[in-house]
Amino acid sequence: MALWSALNQLGAETDLWPIQELEFDALSDVGIETSISHLIVLCSPAAADNFSVSRAINAFLDKRQRSEIFSILTSSMQTSDGMASSYPAMLRQEWRGGRLHPTKPIEPIADLRSGSESPTKVAYKILRAAGIKPAQKKWTISPTIGRISVAAGLALILLSTSAAVVEFNTVKKVRQEAALSEQFAVGLLGKLESKLSSKSRREVFSILGTDIINTAQSKNWVNLSGDELGRLGKLLHVVGDARTTDGNVEGAIEALTLAKKVTGQLLARSPNDLERLYDHSQSVFWLGNNALTLGKYVQAKESFREYSKYSEKLVLEEPRNQKYQAELAYSNSNNGIVLLYNGQANLALEQFSQAIQMYGNGLIDIGLVKGDSLANAYSWAAIASIASGNLRKATIFHKHEEQIWTGLLEVTPNSRSRQMKFASSLIRRASVFGDMGELSKAKEILQRADQILAHLSKSYPTDKRIQRKKLAVMRDRARIDLWQNKPLNALLANTIAQNIRIRDGNAIADYNRDFETGIIDLLNARIAYASKEFEKAHTLSVLATANFERNVHKGQLFRRHFVAEALYVQGEILLALGRADQANRAWITGFSYIKNTPPDHSLREDDTRAKLLQRLGNVKEAASLRVKLERAGYHRKESMPFTNEIEELSSSIAHLQKGELND
Repeated sequence: MALWSALNQLGAETDLWPIQELEFDALSDVGIETSISHLIVLCSPAAADNFSVSRAINAFLDKRQRSEIFSILTSSMQTSDGMASSYPAMLRQEWRGGRLHPTKPIEPIADLRSGSESPTKVAYKILRAAGIKPAQKKWTISPTIGRISVAAGLALILLSTSAAVVEFNTVKKVRQEAALSEQFAVGLLGKLESKLSSKSRREVFSILGTDIINTAQSKNWVNLSGDELGRLGKLLHVVGDARTTDGNVEGAIEALTLAKKVTGQLLARSPNDLERLYDHSQSVFWLGNNALTLGKYVQAKESFREYSKYSEKLVLEEPRNQKYQAELAYSNSNNGIVLLYNGQANLALEQFSQAIQMYGNGLIDIGLVKGDSLANAYSWAAIASIASGNLRKATIFHKHEEQIWTGLLEVTPNSRSRQMKFASSLIRRASVFGDMGELSKAKEILQRADQILAHLSKSYPTDKRIQRKKLAVMRDRARIDLWQNKPLNALLANTIAQNIRIRDGNAIADYNRDFETGIIDLLNARIAYASKEFEKAHTLSVLATANFERNVHKGQLFRRHFVAEALYVQGEILLALGRADQANRAWITGFSYIKNTPPDHSLREDDTRAKLLQRLGNVKEAASLRVKLERAGYHRKESMPFTNEIEELSSSIAHLQKGELND
């Protein structure tokens, strides 16, 4: 690339370490033992607005923990009046004393736009900004160290005292980005095909997604050849994937909806072409997957049913095609999820079991399916087992899942995604042991999950998904403390969860925020009840009920038993306040939510049903449910325990309630 050549021509007393396409994490393991003195990041206008750049840089700096490191961040952005603007303030930071500090605003040291400045001038400015005098000596080009994936127009240069330099893809990426826009302007879709295979292109397609979608919508597809239409479908798929990775699920659905139309038209042209059917099925699958992420269960169900039909047809036409067999295995898992959300746990378990069998039948060994898929199938099978009333079987599935994650992490110990999934698995497993009454075991497993999340939080401080899982750990810890008649501990844990919910609300998907808030409010209502603060408890129970009802009204019927549980708690509180008639009405309303549910509903729902029936005078049916719960290994929770061990809350709790605790 031009900048590479210019840097070589200028020369310097340093070694040049080229790294072509890598993740930032890999830089911590590249084997550069010398003290790094400078970190310089150059960004294009598009990359300057990309938050993932900030996250990656901060995580890298945090991992290195070298006091000598500082950053110079530049941009070629232009304001409306033509003046160059400096890089966003949140990224102008330097590392001092073991932490990042904001720096004063800086002007761009180089204009990376194609044709604005010569590569030699850009290279000279880079060296001058780093305090390095150009020399005649050529740099020694050392072997490639690893793989790094970066945003469009982003270049990272590390200059050390011995002076190792890590440099990759600068002006080239900016020019490629400009070329992409120009090509779309004239509709030259074919020239983009070669750029679809590189993982580093994901950032580009995330940034240029709107341009791609607008171009696709403006095309008269009838006039496009099959190859052109196929390339357009691939582009839209990459945009959907990029947006999903960035957390823009609504944007991903927009791209994938259009991709489905494109692949559908291709299939209509050649209805007997199995590869076109396969491509179309991928559009349908990812649409359903993203709809599920947003809590759009009706849309997800429709997509997964359609996907199931296509995968079955593919296997029917070519039963020995293992790629098509993998699609059928995915289809079984998806169908299981839909059935589970519809309250049909036994049927869901059958689907997950079929998926497990297919995944293990050679598909993983030949690389068509990742081990992650098998672990996920075991996880869903455990959830279905819980819902169908077999807690012991759930622990067996969870054990298999844990073994798979442990093996995968031995191969990829730094995988953030797998560590997060493993932590989630531990949280779910702890919940099962809690329901079985093995509270010490549950706490031990939660502690393991908390340790993983604490490590991840340190490495990725801006990743909201990690905070979301920490919230679940603290919430479950509060639940166990309450069962153990430790309301003070429960309040501490639940207030930390509440602070995470308030501080990091963006970590929780919109469809899930009412539910998370309701869970925290209901726990606080129980804690206030145990403390005999009945009016406060009543207010919190009303808030919890309202939040759960909003979930149900949005179509999340599998959460109706949470409404029933909240109304049961509300009734107990009203009874303590001497309002027996209101309490009875609350219990009647609560029972109406779970009166007509599928036969394979959850054990927790049966627990709530038994408590409500007991209060409504149907002692015989309540006793029958209790027998069922005991046979399933479900530990009966005390309805609403009182305690005499409430002490005056310490000042730390006051800080917690104000959100001042740094957890």
